Formats: sequence, structure tokens, C-alpha cells
Amino acid sequence: MTKALEHIFPYSPNGISVVIPNYNGRQLLEENLPSLYQALALAGLSYEIIVPDDASTDDSISFLKANFPDIVIVENLTNKGFAPNINSGIFLAKYDLVFLMNSDVKLVGDYFTSQFQYFTKASTFGVMGRIIGYDNEEIQDAAKTQYRHGLKIGANVNLVPTDPLQLWFPTLYLSGANALVKREKLMMLQGFDEAYAPFYGEDLDLCLRAWKVGWHSYYHHAAVCRHPNSVTIKKYNKKKKIQIIVYRNRFIMHAIHLSGLQLLGWNVWIRLQLIFKTLFFKTEFATAFFQFLKYKNQVFDVRKGMQTLGVQTGTLLTNNEVYRQVIAEQQKLGYKQV
Repeated sequence: MTKALEHIFPYSPNGISVVIPNYNGRQLLEENLPSLYQALALAGLSYEIIVPDDASTDDSISFLKANFPDIVIVENLTNKGFAPNINSGIFLAKYDLVFLMNSDVKLVGDYFTSQFQYFTKASTFGVMGRIIGYDNEEIQDAAKTQYRHGLKIGANVNLVPTDPLQLWFPTLYLSGANALVKREKLMMLQGFDEAYAPFYGEDLDLCLRAWKVGWHSYYHHAAVCRHPNSVTIKKYNKKKKIQIIVYRNRFIMHAIHLSGLQLLGWNVWIRLQLIFKTLFFKTEFATAFFQFLKYKNQVFDVRKGMQTLGVQTGTLLTNNEVYRQVIAEQQKLGYKQV
């Protein structure tokens, strides 16, 4: 870090490990890597770039080797999905901060330096910037807050602080497309939960686990990156398959994060839904439920691991306690929904 930044921010990371999961993203890497290198140069820190490749069938790997020989490539031989793929890169990271970046993200200007100040607090897990369109200013992702619909866990509501210069504005979770996180905490959480593979829900789950043990996530409006409308999942998967995965991963998330009477009520509700949807030949729900049952041991292991980590940190909040904490702080600082 430059002397000027050291004077402003007492926290001085030893570097940034960038992890970019890739699957057939050769063109995206060519378009967006230059903006990453520019932002890293302006940050003035040591860095490494790691690209875990999920068995791409295009020329991603040969392109990277020919044009970016400094990049560390993890060549996974089978396609396993987002969480196992990105974890294979995360577990190689060596610097204090890890930046999780999608290959279709283009960083704008001096992306990193204004975010370092968030790590002056020992409780910080990570921070994310504002995600806008490739060719417009429309906000795609900002700070997230809970939505309530019965016992369902969700956080798809975008908020921005009333004051765009506001610091320490909490978000329920960080987008996996542009999350700057503390490596030590990420490792203690053992990265993304691979039960969610191939996709959907991993980033919310990761940050919920962090909040529960007392580690906070923030949204920094001044850090900007550009991103096209997401089409990758729909491009490679059929609608019915996507719906089954969405249902299954919702079951996994609720089984991990609900507790007490809420967990009991959710179990009753799921079984009533199973009967109702089966009667109306909505087979995706039943298929997903029976797939979910295969993950019961993994769910138990995650819940047990959270209890152990909670003992280490001295904090283990319930889902409702996390929501109340995040929402109260968002309301205190002021926001508008976008």
C-alpha cells in the first residue's frame, strides 16, 4: 500500500488474491481482465489472479496461458458447478484479502482502494460495490435486505443508502460477482457450501453463516462495476432443471438456517406443499424434495460446524437476530429501494 493510503487507513493488507471462476468464458476474460489489472495497479498492493476452470470446452485455458502467463489456472477435469469450482481457487489464495469476481464483470476506475477502510474493523467479513449495466446506469445489485413471506428465507430487495457517500451500510449478503472478503474468515467458513452446486443460493448462505458468528458484510456505493444481464445459467440449463435446483437449494438453506419453532413449522409446511403440488402434478417440487433428503447429513454437519465456530467467536445468532440487526442498522442510516 502506498504511504498516502497508509496514512488514511490504518489497515494495510499484504495483498489481494483475485479468484475468477470460469466456464467457457474466453471472450469475457478477454474483455474484462484489462479493467481488473488497471484497478489492481491503482490499489498499489501485491496481488495474484487465480482462475479455477470448470472443465471448459472452449479455448479459455489456452487463451489465458498465451496472453496472461502470470495467472494461476486451476484445471478442473469435471464440471462440478460454481461452489466446488470457485473453492478450488479460494483454497489456493495467499493474501489477506480475497476478491471474488465473475468473468463477466468489468471494474470501473479505482475500484479497490476506497473499500480497504472497511477492514479496519475486526468484525468485517467483506464488502461489495455497486453493480450496474454494461452500457447504462441501472443498478442490478446493491445492498440486500430481507423480504418476508411466511417462513421463507430471501434477500432479493436492493437498497442504496440515502447518502451515496455513506460508509458502513450493511448488506445481508455479498454478491459472488464482486465480493472483497477477509481471507482468514473465508477459510474459517470453509468457503462456499458445495451442497448448493451447481448454482443458486451459495452467496446468501455464505454471508448468513458469517453474520451468525458476528462477521459483518457491507455495501460501498462508490465502488462500481459493470455487468450484463445474467444469461449464463439459462444458456446452459433447461427450465425444469433450473426449477428443481432452485427448490432443492431452498430446502437446504432453510434446513441449515432456521431453528426452533420456525424449523418445525417449515418442516410441516414443506410436507403439506409436497402433497398439494403432487396432486396437481407439479413434479419439480417432489423431485427436488427427494434430492434434498440426500443432503441431510451434510446439513447436520454444517449446523454442527456453525456451533463450533460460534464457540470460537463467542457469537452464534439466530436467523431472526441477524435480520433484526441488519435491518435496524439500514433503517438508522437511511436508504431507498431500487
